[in-house]
Amino acid sequence: MKTFLLSIILLSGLGISSARADGPASAYAQSSGLPEKWTAPDGMVFALIPPGTFTMGGQGASDAPAHPVTISKPFYLATTEMTQSQWRRATGKIHSTYFPGDDHPINCVTQVQIVPMLKALQNEIPGARLPTEAEWEYAARAGSATGQAADLNAMAWTASNSNNTVQAVGKKSPNAFGLYDMQGNVWEWCSDFYDPEYYLRAPERDPAGPQKSLYRYVVIRGGSALFGDEASDIGNRAFSQAGRPRPDLGLRLAFDVTDAFRQTLASPSPAR
Repeated sequence: MKTFLLSIILLSGLGISSARADGPASAYAQSSGLPEKWTAPDGMVFALIPPGTFTMGGQGASDAPAHPVTISKPFYLATTEMTQSQWRRATGKIHSTYFPGDDHPINCVTQVQIVPMLKALQNEIPGARLPTEAEWEYAARAGSATGQAADLNAMAWTASNSNNTVQAVGKKSPNAFGLYDMQGNVWEWCSDFYDPEYYLRAPERDPAGPQKSLYRYVVIRGGSALFGDEASDIGNRAFSQAGRPRPDLGLRLAFDVTDAFRQTLASPSPAR
């Protein structure tokens, strides 16, 4: 499997919003035969995230130390946060009345409640899961070495421009991987348990977080429309208890490139 190195040196001068659209994801899609975008039967759109190496973390209170991380396999990540209509279609239930709207992110959902929803999605999106913290940051950086977009107002809903209201997904500019709202709007659950010292012992290749957490603290990323700009810094680490709902906490789906997925590409259904 060929691994692409997202060059921090070459891209460090670019804002996240100004990176080329025909960058590493497009090149990898062409060489691997994988689609750069894939639409699930329910209409959810996923972007191909190629393998690569990047510098994770920084020098802040929550994200030190900066350290190299390799994502060794390609995966797909939803281009938007999961919406309330998508949650309702997957579960058959209206979950939250906070910040209502079919095209608004599902919120007040706990990681405990996400587990059965993921099981319900397996027929349409085999292997649907939450991204790891490392996958999330790698995808959010999209080749940039900076923690903030060159024009954050164009990329993110934060307390400085949201009127303290969670907004409909996909209304701001995407990053270089074609992902919307990776910064701001709602915090996003990751699959990892949280440990403030995990970076000191994390493996360089495909870190997946600690095996356990005494209080079931789980990583959340990205900031929200109710928090200031600093919370949306891409390296910023935060956490919430797995069973604790919040009105500004949602999720974004991921899945791996499996043999079963490649077979669906070889014989796509009309829905795709």
